[in-house]
Amino acid sequence: MFQSQGEWDLVNVDITRVNLTIGRFVWDQVVYTFIIRRRPLLYVVIFVVPVFYFLVLDLMSFFISGSGGEKLSFKVIVLLAISVLLLILHDMLPSTDQNMPLIGIYCLGIFTFVALSLLETILVSFIMRTSTQRGQRAVTSAVTSDTPADTRISQQGVDDCSSGV
Repeated sequence: MFQSQGEWDLVNVDITRVNLTIGRFVWDQVVYTFIIRRRPLLYVVIFVVPVFYFLVLDLMSFFISGSGGEKLSFKVIVLLAISVLLLILHDMLPSTDQNMPLIGIYCLGIFTFVALSLLETILVSFIMRTSTQRGQRAVTSAVTSDTPADTRISQQGVDDCSSGV
């Protein structure tokens, strides 16, 4: 009788009895061969679907306004959530020497896409901030260079008089 916990299916049990003769002694050897199969639905429900949802959330974050820091912090949170799922996946999967499991490649690919999206958000916010600062400097220099010196002096005198100096 085999009782599974939802992760494994018992496919077949093969019992073989062999007589071993070592010197003048005869030994009975019983070999049990268990063939089990892993149920993939557990991994689909626990990892594939949530990681896909995180990817969709990351793609939908492009509709968040870029003026504040909420877009960047949201993307960092999504990246951290995927990394936690990767850590859980690492603990659940059996270690292999040569081949990486397909679910690991899937999660790593999604993690890479989200990380690139985060870098893209950082780059775009940096470019927007630099262009805004350049635009403010250009407006300030245009105002001071277009205004004649007499007007600037008389305007300064008006400002001084209104401030009580």
